[in-house]
Amino acid sequence: MWRNINEAPRACSFGAKLVIIDGMSWEPFHPIIAEWFAARFSEPTEPQRLGWPHIAAERHTLIAAPTGSGKTLAAFLVCLDRLLRQWLDGQLADG
Repeated sequence: MWRNINEAPRACSFGAKLVIIDGMSWEPFHPIIAEWFAARFSEPTEPQRLGWPHIAAERHTLIAAPTGSGKTLAAFLVCLDRLLRQWLDGQLADG
């Protein structure tokens, strides 16, 4: 496993291209997060795919979709990704 984020590939987007929103590029997830997701789910749901860039940009985001469509994971995965990146970069304290 990579200890420093600079040693690892930058991101994986589940086959999608780099996302551009309001002129800002966004690479969805660190490869470790992307590999975990891909191993458990065949592909992101539409609410996830459309919500992730906005959540990652720290915009107030409301996802209205049926139960079981991945809304909670859409928000939570961005948080997990940030925590992982902080840890890999040595910015997250142990404990």
